[in-house]
Amino acid sequence: MPSFENNHKSANIDYASMHLWPDNWNNPILPMSFDDTWISDHEAAATALGKPVVLSEFVIQCLNGNSSCQQASTRNPYFSDIYQQFGNSLSTGGVLRGAALWLVSPNQPGDGNQVETYDIQVPSSTFTGPITAAGQFVATKNQLCLAPNAPALAPGL
Repeated sequence: MPSFENNHKSANIDYASMHLWPDNWNNPILPMSFDDTWISDHEAAATALGKPVVLSEFVIQCLNGNSSCQQASTRNPYFSDIYQQFGNSLSTGGVLRGAALWLVSPNQPGDGNQVETYDIQVPSSTFTGPITAAGQFVATKNQLCLAPNAPALAPGL
């Protein structure tokens, strides 16, 4: 991972970031061993650099561009796995300190708006399942980064 380390080694960089797009890299989604190893390798590199790391983009495609596409069989296990690694890091004081998915969309098939293959529709089983569960877990760990005197979070966030 020389490029990851070189890109983040400067003392002027406070934290490392990474993107995970297995579809674009032609890597299999299931089993998830690739993603698990890839994230673990980046965590190890960030630890060596003495910096936290944020998975600032991750997603897999929803083929056919509809809200029922492989949600339960492919997307949900993928998101659950990523958020499990993130939760383990939070629970153990690890360096993986954030995980932000790409791309939540209010657009629904049939509503006249374009639905992209990477969209996560609200609602969908991916959104109401692993994504919502991860948000609830983070809230219970009191790991939210709020500015001093920030307003209270809206219910459910």
